[in-house]
Amino acid sequence: MSKAKRTEITKLTRARKTTRNILLAKVPPWTKGDKKLSVANPEAAAMAQNVIDETADHVHLREARILLLFEEGKTPNADGQVELGRARKANPIVQLLGDRPDFIVKLNAETWDAFDPSQCLALMDHELTHCACTVAGRFVAEGKLDGFVKRLGKDLVSVQNDEKDDQGRVLVRYRKRDEKTGRLAWRIRRHDVEEFVAVGGRWGAWKEDLAHLALNLQAVDVMDKPGQPDPKMPLMAGAGGGTMREAACSGKAE
Repeated sequence: MSKAKRTEITKLTRARKTTRNILLAKVPPWTKGDKKLSVANPEAAAMAQNVIDETADHVHLREARILLLFEEGKTPNADGQVELGRARKANPIVQLLGDRPDFIVKLNAETWDAFDPSQCLALMDHELTHCACTVAGRFVAEGKLDGFVKRLGKDLVSVQNDEKDDQGRVLVRYRKRDEKTGRLAWRIRRHDVEEFVAVGGRWGAWKEDLAHLALNLQAVDVMDKPGQPDPKMPLMAGAGGGTMREAACSGKAE
């Protein structure tokens, strides 16, 4: 990573007094031929922590433990797609070791080095969005609603006053916790949108999720943002085999 890029990334982050969610593991890199897996550098870790601290959609991750890795030697698949990143839940064996991460996020090291800081931020935001918790729902009588909401505290997601059952009880959504550990019930979230670039070009926003994406892209005005990808660049991989040409917002998670 160049000194100029490191300086620019540092400007986008700052020292935190909050709980550290990105694990600063001190382990040697793993190598096999051209492939290499290593703990991400401090700049990337600071950026991930910044995204968690400053993004309302990631508030649940302030209770998570995340191991951030760089992966080198990624090769394109049969369709010429290169995986930018991947987020997954840590399996039980990994959780027995060291800091016991809840999630492991791997980033394509070559792509990371080629991206500008805004693209790195977008990629980090994308992969962290895969790291989710289970949201449950319960219908609560209006007379008991205030007490129930108060007991939920920070786990409250929403009170759906317009959604009631046949007894007039209001739907309350909240973050679910493990009954044994008291920790949030973690899961991997899939992409909101899956589509082929060619189909989008032929039919436009032909379904609701594409229409929502199109509105959001227009609101951000991505064409005026720095780091817009070259239209000739290879298509990046999307979850479930879908393809999208995105400004650092593409990844694949299972």
